[in-house]
Amino acid sequence: MFELDINIDNLYKGIINNKKTTIMFRFIPPCSGSYEVICNANGLLCGAIYDKNQTNYVSGAYTKNKSVVRLASTLLKGQLYYVKLYTSQHCRVNIKYTLHIRHIPTPKISHFKYQWGMLNRKSGLDINILPVWKYIYNSTIHVGVADTGVNYNHINLQKNINKKLSYNFVHEDQDIYPESESENEYAARNGHGTYVAGIISGYSKDDIGILGVVNTPNTIALKVLGNKKKNCTVINKTSDAFVLAIEYAIKNNIKIINCSFSGREFSEKEKGAIESAKNILFVMAAGNKGVDISKEPYYPACYNAQNSIVVAATDQYGRLYEKSNYGAFVDIGAPGEDIASIYMEDQYIKSQGTSAAAPFVSGICALVLEKNPKLLPYEVKQIVTHPDNVTQINGLKGKVKCSGIINAYKSIITDATGLIGVSPTF
Repeated sequence: MFELDINIDNLYKGIINNKKTTIMFRFIPPCSGSYEVICNANGLLCGAIYDKNQTNYVSGAYTKNKSVVRLASTLLKGQLYYVKLYTSQHCRVNIKYTLHIRHIPTPKISHFKYQWGMLNRKSGLDINILPVWKYIYNSTIHVGVADTGVNYNHINLQKNINKKLSYNFVHEDQDIYPESESENEYAARNGHGTYVAGIISGYSKDDIGILGVVNTPNTIALKVLGNKKKNCTVINKTSDAFVLAIEYAIKNNIKIINCSFSGREFSEKEKGAIESAKNILFVMAAGNKGVDISKEPYYPACYNAQNSIVVAATDQYGRLYEKSNYGAFVDIGAPGEDIASIYMEDQYIKSQGTSAAAPFVSGICALVLEKNPKLLPYEVKQIVTHPDNVTQINGLKGKVKCSGIINAYKSIITDATGLIGVSPTF
């Protein structure tokens, strides 16, 4: 095994053969941030980024038997990492390769420094999205936010809420941010739906505010949570409003519905509506009671639908958030503690829970679908929750099915074919 030092933006060339089947490159990041390694070869190679002990993959950064090896992760300043290239089979011919490592610029947005779910400078455990944005950031996929309603006038949402398709199913009108709604936690102006929408598709104006996972003008507010409002005789309970929203989504080509809500009441109508919406992917919050939901069910997470992804919340070190539900019905983890997003009238807030975790997954799924619109919901689910595509974390074993947190780069870019979109300027 040969060891070499590697620096940013230098191009390295070499040969792997029977005498030299493994190359290890030592790398010490000059600053904490997102890094991408690209290796082009005339044969099949495997690659990985290891920690200083050379025992653990960093943030799921490995790939097998590719002629283009792509690795990316958030790496921490001053720490020692190893980039490993090797063959998994006997080399009969020389495999020539070139290797390049680059630092992904951090968006110069006023509140991005608080968005550790996007870039985690404490542990490196984030959704690994910055290197994805180099290839794809814009999307046309219709993403529904089944929630309390959304403030479409917020400076970071003005261009990304589809007001024409948004609808209030509680009061059966198009007022998705009603001013006269009686105050409680389900009222639109309490801010929950706005916060969730910001994580999915918030977009900075004049470098102010935060960035969502995906830039789409087709974020659609589906108000299914609410309270009585003045001069309105219609008020549907959440279960009925949710069923109406699903029926509406089927008719209007909504491909993903984010469901950052949960309750103990089982509904046969809800379950049937979800299962009948075969072309819609439901991304569901696991709930925030700190319980195993295979023993203490919460819905809609526990309908266990093939076209749903159930999401637990994690902290900055990959640990299960203390109030997050978990168990056999939970598919994957995502950042969910101290998550910064938008709030109320051009304000910002940090909050936590599986309500914050689910929209990270919804945004990534929108990018997966943008890359390949022909994928069915269960196929998108298989991609983002596959053990090879997530960041495996020992502490999540037995807590979520895939034993890890979502990894955008692994889900979208590791397969180097079919990359689309234009690199954004932040």
